[in-house]
Amino acid sequence: MSTPPMPSILIRTTSWFVLAAAGNVAIIGIIFILNTTPISVPASASLEVVASFALPMYSPELLIFTSIPGLLSALRVNGASDSERDEAVRLIAWAVRVALTFVLAFAVVVVVAAPDQLATVLFAALLGFITFVLAERLDPPIPAPIEQRYLKADQDLAVREIWANEALGQRWHQNTTRWPWLIVAAFIIAPVILQTALGVAIGSMLWGADFGLSAKWAVVPAVTAYGSIILTFAWLSTADKADSPQARAWRGRAFSVLAVLTSVAFASAFLFSGTDSVLVGVLILGITALQSAALWAPVDWKGRQMLSRVAATITSRHLERTTRAYAPIYLAWDEHSGEAEVSPTWIRRLFHGRA
Repeated sequence: MSTPPMPSILIRTTSWFVLAAAGNVAIIGIIFILNTTPISVPASASLEVVASFALPMYSPELLIFTSIPGLLSALRVNGASDSERDEAVRLIAWAVRVALTFVLAFAVVVVVAAPDQLATVLFAALLGFITFVLAERLDPPIPAPIEQRYLKADQDLAVREIWANEALGQRWHQNTTRWPWLIVAAFIIAPVILQTALGVAIGSMLWGADFGLSAKWAVVPAVTAYGSIILTFAWLSTADKADSPQARAWRGRAFSVLAVLTSVAFASAFLFSGTDSVLVGVLILGITALQSAALWAPVDWKGRQMLSRVAATITSRHLERTTRAYAPIYLAWDEHSGEAEVSPTWIRRLFHGRA
């Protein structure tokens, strides 16, 4: 019998690799920006500095990587429930995943700076995957009687409806849209276009029209909008209001911190370069702040309304998928209890996505 539905273990594991991949892109982006005019720090010099910091994480730690899966497996002593032990397990698993994600964020730099470390990096990625999977599988749910599964399914659907109602309002089901991903794409593209246009204008003002309008320079402000793009994904990771508020908060904060650190790193390259490019750094921070305000400021503007529709649509689809996943439990309970009719509540949720 199926257990309470949640994102598949593959999706939950992959999300950590997405964070690591975003970190790799941010580090490569910083090296690229430092290498361009007007800063013009050789990429080889930047790689050497970053590699000197990252390489030690890919040598003696192989023993640590190897021991982590065994450690995580050993944490589950038995099937008995103990709140203090469960909390300790979650904290350790969380710390291990964050540490491994940080290490894997330097994988590309290590391979570029020291190609002979490719096997080590691949091995670290493999062990990271194993560790992430084991961490997600710590303390799996113990099989329960059909009545308990039925009550838990009903409670889970009710709680998710409450989360959605608290976040979106009682009439959120009427606020969905048919094009949620077009709206998300617009919020991803908008800061890139704005920052590129203003960056070209600033470049033309500081170093002449020939330089400012060149394709080589136009790529730089576009790349530096990466932090604003991550902010959009930070909002998107919290858009599913049928998910736990704690899980949404963790994902949103993780992506937001990465976005802010990326924008600050990009801006610092211009602010402290010793050239007259301070305005470019200010532009990066300004667009990042503007994107943050567009996504989260409590102002009832058109973009905010469109984002609310996206959140309602994603939430509605999650509830429909969850209800379908629970259908076997409801049907088994109906058969077990001898009822002639199935529960109208979950049927209504199944076909209409509402309580």
